[in-house]
Amino acid sequence: MYKNLALISFLLIGMFLSGCQIISKEKHNEQGTLVVLDTDEQRFRTEYLGTINRSYPKLEVVLVPYENYRNEQTKQGNLTNQEILSGAIEYYLPDIIIARERADFKKLMSDNRLAPLDRGIKSDKYDQDPLDPKLISSLRGDDGLQYALSSHFTSTVLYYNQSAFQQAGVATPNDGMTWEEVYLTAARFSGNSINNNKEYGLYLPNANSTFSAVLNLAYEQGIGFFTPKKELALRTPEWVKVWETVTKAVTSGALFPFGQDAAGEDPIKQFSEGKIAMIYGDDRLIAQIINRKADWAMVSEPIHSKQPDVGNNYRYLQYMGLSVNAPHRDLAWEVMKLLNGEKAALSFSGQGIPIRKAVANIRYNHLDLKAFYSLRPRDSEFEDPAPTGLDPEFYLDLYSEGDKKVKEVIENKVTIDQALLELEELGQVLVKRYTKVE
Repeated sequence: MYKNLALISFLLIGMFLSGCQIISKEKHNEQGTLVVLDTDEQRFRTEYLGTINRSYPKLEVVLVPYENYRNEQTKQGNLTNQEILSGAIEYYLPDIIIARERADFKKLMSDNRLAPLDRGIKSDKYDQDPLDPKLISSLRGDDGLQYALSSHFTSTVLYYNQSAFQQAGVATPNDGMTWEEVYLTAARFSGNSINNNKEYGLYLPNANSTFSAVLNLAYEQGIGFFTPKKELALRTPEWVKVWETVTKAVTSGALFPFGQDAAGEDPIKQFSEGKIAMIYGDDRLIAQIINRKADWAMVSEPIHSKQPDVGNNYRYLQYMGLSVNAPHRDLAWEVMKLLNGEKAALSFSGQGIPIRKAVANIRYNHLDLKAFYSLRPRDSEFEDPAPTGLDPEFYLDLYSEGDKKVKEVIENKVTIDQALLELEELGQVLVKRYTKVE
């Protein structure tokens, strides 16, 4: 059914997109109204509105008050974010729809809310050649058609201090390392010191506690709390391995301290001085590291051995689509091309790495960014098959108890097996407490 609807939409949209080149010649004189729905209104104002106003001074851009609409709908009933988004589209009839999350984008495609763009891309000779094919593939639906444009993405890489590795006599990291290899490499630095200062093997900016590091590593390897039968299972060999890996790294001193334990410390400064060998983080760290004048390099994020070409943390900063019912389709398409073109990408002030490599080279002064482009985004988001009706409060309580148990392991009060047994038993009680019976 979805493919048939998509094909019909593709043929209809192709009829209007075939005339887009004529419209583009008169775009600066275009008058009228263009309705845009962005799930993040403030980012649209910051990142796009100025560009549109400069190129289309006579055009009125109406931004859907999505935040207010969402708040009102939330008060009226127990609706999901995707149901609220669908309702806003029907109510406001936008020309352009901008989703910020992949789950929303996929839902828009499956609900036939977006028009395929392929014929317009081809007939207008919209230049996608400089775009990485692996990144473009994630903008396509199951039918192979492209339903969105995007200009920037973010991902994670493994940064390392070259001098620290050279002085320690340890082989530098390489693309395609597994997490086990990363932790083993980090262990080579535990116990080392530089000028009587402790040296650490790895810093995890996104982890604020040992249990947080445990959860992050589990996520990276696709390990969840629940089985396919929606039963809580924490004493599996996979969970045991994760706990062993992280707690060993903490007790040996291979991991840079978390949260308050690192109070007063500047990890980027320590990294630049060679006191931290590796950092696992996203592209926002680049500017900080460059400012510290570190002797550094980077490799791709650690991979799962079963999917060596897949990166877990690719995220597009926008999925800009053309509404299948757009009242001003031709104009909307012209604006979309403008906002995702090379000139706009060069002046873009938001976060993220340009999908266009030529633009990235200019923006980052020809810094080697291969590590960010070497893997492909995974085909679908990791989903933990939790029981239907499980209240999110369950996770808060489980995380709190997990923090306690992992501390007991670190302090040698209990074994990992005992900690996981107790956490699983408590978790089962929490599942019953927080599952709503309809």
